[in-house]
Amino acid sequence: MSSPYHESGLSARISRMLASRSPRKREFVLSQKNIYIFPSKTGLAYLAVCLLMLVTAINYQSSLVYFYTFVLAAMFFMSIWLCFFNLSGLELRAGNPMFVSPSEESCYELTLHSSKAPVSALYLSVLPEHRVNAELEVGERISLHIKDAKRSRGVYVPDKVRVDSLFPFGLIVAWTWLKLDSICYVYPEPVPYFGERMGRSGTDEAEHLRSNDDMTNLKAYQAGESAKRINWKHYASKETLVVREGEPKSFTPGWVRWDDYEAQAAEQRLSYMCYDVLQCSERQELFGLECPGTTIAPAKGEAHRLKCLALLASFNQTSAAVGI
Repeated sequence: MSSPYHESGLSARISRMLASRSPRKREFVLSQKNIYIFPSKTGLAYLAVCLLMLVTAINYQSSLVYFYTFVLAAMFFMSIWLCFFNLSGLELRAGNPMFVSPSEESCYELTLHSSKAPVSALYLSVLPEHRVNAELEVGERISLHIKDAKRSRGVYVPDKVRVDSLFPFGLIVAWTWLKLDSICYVYPEPVPYFGERMGRSGTDEAEHLRSNDDMTNLKAYQAGESAKRINWKHYASKETLVVREGEPKSFTPGWVRWDDYEAQAAEQRLSYMCYDVLQCSERQELFGLECPGTTIAPAKGEAHRLKCLALLASFNQTSAAVGI
């Protein structure tokens, strides 16, 4: 079916007015309070044909034309109820935050659930050119990704999400605008850093400690001491058993630090840091992230990667989310 969705002129003003009445929430349930009904372009043409048939029936006093006119009119009014009940009771919830780079189209995750009746011919969109179709059975729960335009680094929420349906005949469009509190993190464009590090990272420190034989005091081996404390490297070169008096220093995890990169522009530094965060995550390394005013403790795993990307995306922003 063709889309009745055109954001221009009067339609755009009406959309902004209706969207302004909707509070921003993480979850909505569609009902008569937020579903709007209007004939589609096809429906308006259908009504014009019915009106023409009615005039013809009156002029010629034709019972057969009267009959078909009333049947067609009844189908039109029936489609109003069917279209409304197709959306009524549908639950929409903001899904998990999405993470994209500036070279990718931003997107938002939505979760849909219908507990009353099947939902057919459902369309959701942020932009007219990125409409997503959905079909739900009773009790089914699905997740959808709705695309938006490409964005620069930042944290974004959709200004409004359009939900519409032309079910069942395409004569009526039931629609609404919702301010879903869904989030998209646009992290910096990853760029590898080939310059000289301004400081020493935690991994470099660890390698330095590992290779330094003087990091602990050595003494002659005494019978009964643990073999784990024997300096075998010293024994291989001097053939003398010695042990460390202190405990070996623990491994220091790697760090991705703001001050380790030489760059004039803050965005360039963030791009370098983002590349290293993604590389450390891909190698399953233990690492921490340090930006001016904020530090994320060393860890590893998917949750840690997303936490670091979220910090890079929102760095120096005045609020947690920027409306599109």
